[in-house]
Parts: sequence; C-alpha cells; structure tokens
Amino acid sequence: MEIIWTRDLESKSYAEGLRLRKEVFVKEQKVPAEEEVDEFEKDCYHLSIYDGEEAAATGRILPKSGEKVKFGRVAVAKEKRGTGLGKLVMEEMEKKTLELGYKKIILGGQLSAVPFYEKLGYTPYGDIFLDGGIEHRMMKKDLREE
Repeated sequence: MEIIWTRDLESKSYAEGLRLRKEVFVKEQKVPAEEEVDEFEKDCYHLSIYDGEEAAATGRILPKSGEKVKFGRVAVAKEKRGTGLGKLVMEEMEKKTLELGYKKIILGGQLSAVPFYEKLGYTPYGDIFLDGGIEHRMMKKDLREE
C-alpha cells in the first residue's frame, strides 16, 4: 500500500483519486458529473491509497472554521471493497486531521454507509438530505489525542 496526500490539483495522485471518484460516484451511483468536482477542490487535502499502479481508495479533507474539518468524497474501488480499505482511508484522514491541528470532524454519509461510519465512532445528527440524488445524513466525531 502506498498512501499519498496532495493539494496539487495537477498531480498524478489527485488525477488518480478523481478518476476513482468518477468511477464510483458518477458511473456506479449516477451522481451528476458536474456535481462531483466542486469549488472546494483547491482548498482540500486529497488522499489516494494505491494498491498497485492505480488508486484503490480516496478521500478528501476540507478545513472549515475553528477546529473543524469536513471529510468527503470517500470512495473505494469496487473490486477492493470489503478489504478494510475504507477503514484505512478514515484512519489516515483522522491522522491527517490531527496533524493539521483540528479536532472535530463532520461528514455527509450516504445512508447505506451510516453503519460503517458508526462503527468508526461517528454519530449521526440532523435530518436526512439529498446530495447528488442520494440520501445522506450528517455525522460527527471529536478526536482526542491519547
């Protein structure tokens, strides 16, 4: 496994993560392509986890105000699901959050993924909402360095 963080939108690892996001969200889940890349891309820390030549998992961190960040665009290649890569993405993103000096995480989890996030210590809050035509629920977690 190779873990790469970037903020360079011209980098190979960003391009690989974006390719994977489009594969999962646009092709598989039918999210409109124009919604996949947003105005926050340049402000995010982008993670790509490689298992071989191509990115097998990805995610991004968007710093918000105060001590808070927002996780998003978490995706795992179809053939790699169930292998622990999703958990690894979240663990790496939490580590990076602490390195950046943040303590609170929010994310909009797809309803089907809420149990996955709950197992990792995230708590759902608020009403169900649509994002990209898919039902989501906001979730949060406070990190405490041990």
